[in-house]
Amino acid sequence: MKYGYLWFGALVVALGMGVWVGVSGVKESGVRSVTVVEVKREVEGKMGEKGNEVDKDDKGNMGNREDKGYMGAMMDEIERVVLPVPFQSQAPFGDWREPWQEACEEASLVLASRFVRGIGTLTKDEMRDEILKLVEFQNARYGDYKDSDADRTAQIGGEVYGLEIEVRELTAGASRQGEIGGRGEIRGMREMEGISEIRKMLRQGKVVIAPLAGRLLKNPYFRQPGPLYHMLIIRGFDEATGEFITNDVGTRRGEGFRYSYSTLWNALHDFPGEKEKILQGVKRVLVVSGCKF
Repeated sequence: MKYGYLWFGALVVALGMGVWVGVSGVKESGVRSVTVVEVKREVEGKMGEKGNEVDKDDKGNMGNREDKGYMGAMMDEIERVVLPVPFQSQAPFGDWREPWQEACEEASLVLASRFVRGIGTLTKDEMRDEILKLVEFQNARYGDYKDSDADRTAQIGGEVYGLEIEVRELTAGASRQGEIGGRGEIRGMREMEGISEIRKMLRQGKVVIAPLAGRLLKNPYFRQPGPLYHMLIIRGFDEATGEFITNDVGTRRGEGFRYSYSTLWNALHDFPGEKEKILQGVKRVLVVSGCKF
């Protein structure tokens, strides 16, 4: 089922040189799927009479951005996105024995399911019950519940929650030297393109589930040295700091936890079949755009 915007509200408030814009969408089926986008950007042009944005080029000349239209230009310039995804950790009551120790995939699906339905709350009891339901489903279907790769996780989300999930491989572009990032690091073109693609998904109001080599995240709140394989929710980004905003279910302190673009990109590896070979995993993400039921 595709998303259709029944209305698009844009509230522009002049705050010195900054503006804030709010965006909300309603699903065609009548089931509300809320997308809240926070925007803060510097205003360097002015608004054209027909709603197209007017920019200055390097020589100071003005030109309408009619190639993309006003809305497209605005969405491309969003500098901070925070989607309203609820949070509980994969061990909601602090018990890290099985199955909770292995429940990052299940917990991520629970958060994604709540988000696309516009449900902003999630109790510890609810998280526990939902994880146990997903574990039972997998044991019946696959014979085990541990270490689901992106494809199997998408299948589980579709069958149990009716989630519309696309598994997307982020391998386009040759690996070569690119521009200097905000913190001075040199990023290859492949990394820049992959990070840009994830930001684009988030701008569209789509939550992203990321399979990862958990120890490369170096999260100080993990039980050290951290999980070999991990999965979490990417719910936003902040261009000012060069960080992705996540709900990391692997720690009770994971709500809104931030990882630098490069840290998360380097850790991005789908499960290759064996935990010990996690660094051989392809860079894939799961893009959740809605639900069928």
